[in-house]
Amino acid sequence: MFRWWIRKRNKLKKEPEDLGEVLLTWPDEEIQKYIRDYFGYSSNKNKKIELHRIRRLDLDTIILGIARMKEIEESFDNSKTVPSFIAATVFMLTQVFNFYTDDEKFQLIFILVSYFIFFVVIFIIKNGSDHRSRAAQYRSLLEQVKSEKEKAS
Repeated sequence: MFRWWIRKRNKLKKEPEDLGEVLLTWPDEEIQKYIRDYFGYSSNKNKKIELHRIRRLDLDTIILGIARMKEIEESFDNSKTVPSFIAATVFMLTQVFNFYTDDEKFQLIFILVSYFIFFVVIFIIKNGSDHRSRAAQYRSLLEQVKSEKEKAS
C-alpha cells in the first residue's frame, strides 16, 4: 500500500502536450516530476524525442525556461539554510539536555527525538538536492539549445 501511494504521488497529474506550457505555467513540483519522468536515469521515455521538443521551442520560451530553472535551483539551494538550522538545533538540544540531565528517561527520549530530527533533516536535504540537480540538468539542455538557435540566426 505504501508503494502505491508513493507511485501515485510521484506521477504527473497530466501528460505534457505543449512544452512551453510546462515551462511557463506548471508549478515547480510538477516540473520536477516532468524532468524526472522524461530525463531521469530510470526513465523509459525517449530522451532524444524530448530534446527535439526543446529544439522546437521559440527563443523567448527558452529564455524564460532558463530563468524558471534558475529560480527552482535557488529555491532548493540548501547551502544557505542548512548550516544555520543545524547550529540552532544543536544549541537548542544542548540546552534541553543540560536542563533535563538528571532523569535518564528524559535523556533517552531526547536522544531519540534528536535522531528523528536528524533523519528528517537529512531526508529534506537529499530531496532538495535532487530537485536542484534536475533543474540544473534541464537548464543546461535549455542553454545548449539557446546557443544553437543563436548560432543559427
